[in-house]
Amino acid sequence: MERLKFIFWQNINSMHQSAFIKALAEQHDVTLVTIRRGSGREEMGWYEPELPGVTLLHIGETDWKAMIRRNTGKDAIHVFAGLHAFAPVHRALLYACRHDCRIGVYAEPLVMNGSLGLIKQLRGRLDALRFAEKLEFILCIGKACRRQFLGWGFPEHKLHDWSYVTETVPNTTLQRSVDRPFRIIFPASCSPRKGADLLLEAAASLKTDIHFELICHSLSPVSANAFEQRMIDLSKGMDHIYLKPFMDNTKVRLAIEEADLLVLPSRFDGWGAVVNEALGAGTPVLVSDQCGSSFLVEGNPLLGNVFGPPTVETLRSALKSIISRGIPTEERKQQIRAWAERHISGSALADHFLRIVDVASRKSPERTTAPWVQDRGPQFIHS
Repeated sequence: MERLKFIFWQNINSMHQSAFIKALAEQHDVTLVTIRRGSGREEMGWYEPELPGVTLLHIGETDWKAMIRRNTGKDAIHVFAGLHAFAPVHRALLYACRHDCRIGVYAEPLVMNGSLGLIKQLRGRLDALRFAEKLEFILCIGKACRRQFLGWGFPEHKLHDWSYVTETVPNTTLQRSVDRPFRIIFPASCSPRKGADLLLEAAASLKTDIHFELICHSLSPVSANAFEQRMIDLSKGMDHIYLKPFMDNTKVRLAIEEADLLVLPSRFDGWGAVVNEALGAGTPVLVSDQCGSSFLVEGNPLLGNVFGPPTVETLRSALKSIISRGIPTEERKQQIRAWAERHISGSALADHFLRIVDVASRKSPERTTAPWVQDRGPQFIHS
């Protein structure tokens, strides 16, 4: 493939795509235009990633219209974060459409509940009439996103499965005590959407003879809100359940690697990047079927389990079953790390993206296969 120019337009310099963008920049010219500086999650210990080889621009300090006009040829492709997610990005998208640029979009599923959901549904149908011909490809983060775009009337051959991607962490050889409790980690916000209450109630209701500990790095640095305080009160008096503040991302990655299971029991989650981090560290996962990242795990028991619907009962049953199998072996953890490097690393996503661009360039109706679906089979070894 000839060397191309890729211009990504998004809200922030997101760690959820940084590994992919860096890998892509090793082969092509990449520019990242952001609305805000930072990672957007500094309060959770996430810091702005470094992107060597990538041109970084801030939309408020850039003549973005002139840049779009300079990049209207066949060798330049603009990729926008969502259709309506961020007003400045949407304005740039409209301007690029008027100048007949090559355009792609990546998007997460929308929450479609209530009257606001009906409005979004109508807007989606109008978007299909307005943008379907203009867009060369849509990167759908999770199966729910694909279903939404299909329902609105976007052509199926332009919809391609996409994922979050996180930085690869060097493998650390850890010495684990053979008689320690089974360690579960929850490194996500203490909120109803992430299902923190489901996890704490399920863990608290397990029989006392089940030898485990639950560590939640989930409390905000400011004073606890009403929900967080209720969760703090629920965990009081339980010496095997720990509700702790967020740690910086470097430390939490080590904590994930030290754990035996990462749990993400979200009631709704566009993806859930901590699942990628866990798999990259070799740690099995348990995710609800309402997480976009369940797409990685379903049908591949090496990586973990999917449960649903997200309730205290279904989660308690899944936890009991997984804990009963015992601590995962180092062999299994190494297998998970190797799988993650082949299927959800920055280089794997860059290769997948270039296949999508190639299919779009040829206006081919063929459907690309996401790397995490490839080689899916019975490669599971017992815990």
